[in-house]
Order: sequence, then C-alpha cells, then structure tokens
Amino acid sequence: METQNNACWQRIEKVLKYADMSANYFAKYIGLARGENLYQIKRGRNRISIDVAQKIHRKFPRFSISWLMCGEPELIDNRDTIEILPLYYDMWTMRFPEDSAEEQFIISSAAANGAKFAVSYKGNPMETPFYLRDTILLFRKQSIEIIPTGSGLYLIDYKGERLLRFLDRNAYTDNILIVGLIPEYQAPEVVDCAAVESLWKVCATVKRW
Repeated sequence: METQNNACWQRIEKVLKYADMSANYFAKYIGLARGENLYQIKRGRNRISIDVAQKIHRKFPRFSISWLMCGEPELIDNRDTIEILPLYYDMWTMRFPEDSAEEQFIISSAAANGAKFAVSYKGNPMETPFYLRDTILLFRKQSIEIIPTGSGLYLIDYKGERLLRFLDRNAYTDNILIVGLIPEYQAPEVVDCAAVESLWKVCATVKRW
C-alpha cells in the first residue's frame, strides 16, 4: 500500500508542477478545506479519493480521473472515465445485483474491461494457483451459448452449486468442458448447459498487494 500511495503523490506532484502552485495554494484552489488532505497522501496514509480526483479534474481537465486515481492509462485527457463497481467479500453467497455490496471498487474503465462487480478473493492455498491468491476478481455476465474455444475462468451457478472453474469449448466436439483451478487434481467434465443457472466471466484481476 505504501508504494501505491507514494505513486499517488507522484501524480499529485505532476499536477502541482503543471499548475506551478504550492500544495497549500493548490488545495485551496481546487476547493479542499485544508492542505492537510494532500499531505496525508504525501505521507502515504491516504490514496487519492474520488472526491479529490474530481476536484482536480474540474480545474485541470487534461488530467483524467482514472489517471489520478489509478495511474492508468498514462494518456492524460478529459475523455477517460472510471467505473465504480460493487465489491463483495464472499463470492459463494453473494447475489448480484440483488445483494448490497459491502464496499465499492474504483478502477479505470479500460482496466475494468466491462466488469459489473468485483470480489475480493483469497482462496485455499492448497486448491488455488498462486496467481489467483489475494486478488480482486472482476466479473461480467456471460452466456453459456457463446463460450469461445480456449480456456477462461468463470463463476458458475451449476446444478445447485456455485463454482469458480475454467471453461473450455472443445474445438472438435463443440462440448463445453469444466476444468478445475488445478487441472491435474480434477478430470474435465462435460457441462450440461441446461443446468447452468448463471455464468460470470473473470474479465480482469487486480492484486491486492
């Protein structure tokens, strides 16, 4: 988190240099009650909030909100947007969009890649590949009929059970196969498409550290 917050301050410094203002004057200019808000970012205690990013963008539209908050994409213009996604902590019981999310997850639209909600995922170390541990998974709705050839990770409501599994369309038989997170631990199974109640594709992942 400290490294991320230092990066936040580096972006603030770029804006200060562009504006040719001191931090205190800049804070008043954009409408902050006090300069301490910026110094908390400089000390690494806070990140750039959506409120601060909006205030900066309002005065200096060349600096996009998503660049200020996320550092991406590097292109700075006034056309970039952000997504505010519902963030859940229990993918096994959450029901999107019926259930209210515990928090919100803010990310640039480009990085969100069409996601509709986010889930903070730890995973059992014995059953979860390293690259999925301590991640935030972003999901978008998917139809079982248009699963492409090639593997993808999905959250599936299937035969009364919720699964996080890879799905793969067999190019020769056109069957859709369900594959475990660690394939060698579980033989592929042909999916009964009629038994799929809902399907969400993992369209992006973000490491929490």
